[in-house]
Amino acid sequence: MTISIIRILPALAVTAFAAAACSSGEAAERWSVSNSQIGPVTARTAFDRDTLAGLLPGFDVAEAEAWSEGMAYPVIEARRSTGGEAEIVFDGEGERLLAVRIRAGGLVEASADIGDTAGEAGLVGPLCVAGMEERSGDVHCDDPDMAGLSYWISVDYAGPDGTLPPADIIAGGSVYEIVWRTVGK
Repeated sequence: MTISIIRILPALAVTAFAAAACSSGEAAERWSVSNSQIGPVTARTAFDRDTLAGLLPGFDVAEAEAWSEGMAYPVIEARRSTGGEAEIVFDGEGERLLAVRIRAGGLVEASADIGDTAGEAGLVGPLCVAGMEERSGDVHCDDPDMAGLSYWISVDYAGPDGTLPPADIIAGGSVYEIVWRTVGK
């Protein structure tokens, strides 16, 4: 009997730790990414605060606004701590989800993570373009292995708007956002 209890205790401790992590809002595991989904979100998930909140236990989910080219548009933001920076931003139109933008490290299993250098992740090459407008000076690279997945990279480069920095500058840049877009849905 004592031996059985001793064998069970480590399993109970692991289970309790995992449950505590989930209830505190920490991700128990990284989200998987495919052409059809990112974690619990699919291309058919409604662009609706209540729907997304139901898929993201441990996150505070709220409607918000983002800006592009001087125009506001609706987004839905998710964060684990009230008042903190948005860790996930959902873009949509009407009820249709268009994209999920990840801004915190450790949330998804992808070619690169937030904070990785582009060079370490192999994101330097023909799949990269220069950022424009609000993202001028940054670089946008498509994932080499998965359609619909891309990365925004912050680089130390002061070239003209729309000019792609040299490869060595891109390689030293840091990934600050992972973008998943619905593909063909």
